[in-house]
Amino acid sequence: MPGAKGRSGGLRSGAGRKPATARILALHGGRDRGVKRPQAVEAAVVAVPDGLPEDVSAVWLDLAPHATTAGTLIPSMVPAFLRLCRAVVKHARWEAQIATDGDTYLKVTIDGAGTEHTEVKAHPLIGKSQTLDNQIRGWFKDFGINPFGKPLTAPAKAEDPFEEFG
Repeated sequence: MPGAKGRSGGLRSGAGRKPATARILALHGGRDRGVKRPQAVEAAVVAVPDGLPEDVSAVWLDLAPHATTAGTLIPSMVPAFLRLCRAVVKHARWEAQIATDGDTYLKVTIDGAGTEHTEVKAHPLIGKSQTLDNQIRGWFKDFGINPFGKPLTAPAKAEDPFEEFG
């Protein structure tokens, strides 16, 4: 019995009255309960930690302004941002090694009869590099550095619903 008391399976996602917009609430004199207003985030400049290797420091100086602008590089996030910078350096080192060695190598084996067999194998760092690249892209999104396919815009200025009558 669909819809029977006690058998409906609970509340459905999206069921119920839809929340009113801030403009509608202002027009009708309702409270702004449930309306989320954008909070202004003050960008705090976080200095490069002392004692970093030069290459990690260079990555920090390159990425930090973007994360600071996005408001995601705050003092409590320094360890995670440092992990991102070190990962970028490691990824660049691995990619350079792959470029030097080539994407493949020949694996030579000799069977029990003494016959030599060669097999083309992918460079062992390729898989690790791809995994690290995916992690870096995730961190870029966490810190607001990676584009999301649309421009990030500032919150819209609040409109006065009675402006046209003024």
